[in-house]
Amino acid sequence: MIKVINAICYNQEQNECDLVLTDGYYNILCYSYPCVYKKNDNINSNLYCCDSNHVYKSYEDKCKIESINKPYSYKIIGKLIDKTMALVKCNEFYFEIDNILIPNDIQLNDIIEFTCSKIIAI
Repeated sequence: MIKVINAICYNQEQNECDLVLTDGYYNILCYSYPCVYKKNDNINSNLYCCDSNHVYKSYEDKCKIESINKPYSYKIIGKLIDKTMALVKCNEFYFEIDNILIPNDIQLNDIIEFTCSKIIAI
């Protein structure tokens, strides 16, 4: 279960917020608009990865989430659990990427890695 450990609203009229989410192991910062979440809420929806790139089969055998360079930007290693929806699971997080980016040699249940410039909670 994903939990909101912090919600920083910077435009209350438009419900724009930064959320810090945790699965108990990893913490990630994501953007949310319109934000319907508050601190201590649970999130049961997928997280959308914007500007995903560098998608390839990983040589790692464990899931991993690493922050890179800018706020919201991450390198994610996870299991491809739905190729049509381009759904990747990493621990308790479910990430959606653009399915056009998944190379043909990647199969269901493969461990893949990719980067994204922003994660959005809807």
